[in-house]
Parts: sequence; structure tokens; C-alpha cells
Amino acid sequence: MSENQNEDREIDKDENLEQKSADYIKIPRNLMVQLLIKRLGQREYDRMLMEDESFEQDIQAIFQTIDEKLTDK
Repeated sequence: MSENQNEDREIDKDENLEQKSADYIKIPRNLMVQLLIKRLGQREYDRMLMEDESFEQDIQAIFQTIDEKLTDK
């Protein structure tokens, strides 16, 4: 096997790991929103989204913090 083929395989492995990491980061977002809705109730969650403009920004800030923590490791 040539050296170029080995390098290509290493690049493919790295890309697969990056995709798996990206998928892993997406899952907690959905789960966290579901848990938040379960905790607050769907009506209360919807009401807070409608009435409090900073509520959605607060949620996004939490996700950004999580992303930063995951990428720091």
C-alpha cells in the first residue's frame, strides 16, 4: 500500500471522528430541550419563549458553553 493511500485513510478516519463528535454534540441539545420542556411543561416553555426574549438566548448560551467544554477536551 502506498504512502498516499495510508494518508488518505488517516484523513478519512479523522473526518469520521469529527462527524461522530458533531453528532454527539447535537444529541444533548435535543435531550436538554426535551428535559427542559418536561420540567417546565410544554405550555410554560412556549410561554417563556413568547414572553421572554432573552429566554431563547439563554438556552443558546448554555449550548454554546457545552460546545466549548466539549471541544476543549
